Amino acid sequence: MRLLIVSNRLPITVIAEDELKFKESVGGLVSGLKAYLDSTKGKPENLTSDYAWIGWPGCTIKDSLKG
Repeated sequence: MRLLIVSNRLPITVIAEDELKFKESVGGLVSGLKAYLDSTKGKPENLTSDYAWIGWPGCTIKDSLKG
């Protein structure tokens, strides 16, 4: 089973300076789901071990930094 998590906040925050930097987000939904999602890793397939998190990275990325 695949779980799609759609929220304002991603589990990471992107900081766009001369390069992109990533740091783990804290609080709210991220904290609430992190323990559960971590506990499903390496478990039988009937648990939600496959998930995608959809949301805003916390900043606007300049065109010059995009791939």
